[in-house]
Amino acid sequence: MTWPMRKLSEIAAFAMGQAPPSDQTNTEERGTPFYRSGEFGAKRPLTRIWTTKPLRIASKSDVFICVVGANSGEVNLGAEGAIGRSVAAIRPATELDQRFLFHFLTSLTQSLRSGAQGSAQGVITKSDLGSIEIPLPPLDEQRRIVNLLEDHLSRFDAASIGLSNALSRLVALEQSALDAHFGRDQSVSLAELIEDISAGKSFGASNAPARNGEWGIIKVSAMTWGDFKPDENKAVPADRIDPRFEIREGDLLVSRANTSDYVGASVLVGPVRSKLLLSDKSLRVTPNNRVRPDWLWRALQAPSARRQISALATGTKDSMRNISQTSLRRILLPKASLDDQGRALSALADVKESSDRLRREVEAHRDRTIALRQSLLAAAFSGRLSADTYARSVGKEMIGA
Repeated sequence: MTWPMRKLSEIAAFAMGQAPPSDQTNTEERGTPFYRSGEFGAKRPLTRIWTTKPLRIASKSDVFICVVGANSGEVNLGAEGAIGRSVAAIRPATELDQRFLFHFLTSLTQSLRSGAQGSAQGVITKSDLGSIEIPLPPLDEQRRIVNLLEDHLSRFDAASIGLSNALSRLVALEQSALDAHFGRDQSVSLAELIEDISAGKSFGASNAPARNGEWGIIKVSAMTWGDFKPDENKAVPADRIDPRFEIREGDLLVSRANTSDYVGASVLVGPVRSKLLLSDKSLRVTPNNRVRPDWLWRALQAPSARRQISALATGTKDSMRNISQTSLRRILLPKASLDDQGRALSALADVKESSDRLRREVEAHRDRTIALRQSLLAAAFSGRLSADTYARSVGKEMIGA
């Protein structure tokens, strides 16, 4: 099917956002909704402000698009309110249906983001938006396509929710297994299971990561996600280092300072590059000869231990909490022989092997769903979605996924 192509600048008006006014307040009764890219992209509640200065007001008939930063290219249906400088409002002319434009721009999100200008933050300019070419079938045909498209997309949304729930259940299964094998019979303190806890120090690092052959110091993010991430580091001048703080394979590290959810997070270091140092926000825990480092790592990851760490952490802000060495030594863990430790590790390995296999399958289905969604959007704006045979074929692929 052949439709005329029109530049967006010919059939839509653009309003680029502005910075929040300096005299803003949070007086909600009189406030004006102020849309920022992070807020509408993440569906968070809107900031409401009141100001005596004029604001650039958007409309429910607009389509919003993020034009700056990590969310650039994301779109949302418009609403009454002001728009921040990271947002543009596109108001379609009478011959262009709002939801048709919304779904068309959604199909371009990745290409718009990859083509965004600027090195620090990607920027989509007004000129970029205006030069976009959009197919323009008759208005009735646009609305028919939107109705058919949204019917299919609702099925993709349901599939995505189901896959996300499956991934959440796998996380819950692993947490349950950790507690079952490493969280029962908490009768011995960490102090009784270790030889020492040693803290790192600050070395006046730069912001850039260390290159090959350079000394680096790990960031908190190296210890946050359960596995050690050596690339999360900052370069340190060679004349400031102290080799006593160098990280080595087999080290058990604990994050001394982090958010409330991740303070006390532990990692077991595998093969690691040389010249990588502990930071002042990291602790090295050395188990005694009656405790396997990998068992102690798993015991510290168990939800029962995590709850104790959270309760003992100090700090007035959830954005940065601290756990002292004294408090960490008080954590209660199971008393287990070396044989019992080996059996617990083996049982957990079986659970993780199964959950990892299931996770790979779920993620493959999720990738397939994303690809089918993009295929559906491409079909909608090339005229192929108008054919019932294509709609049926997409439905079959969705069921297969």
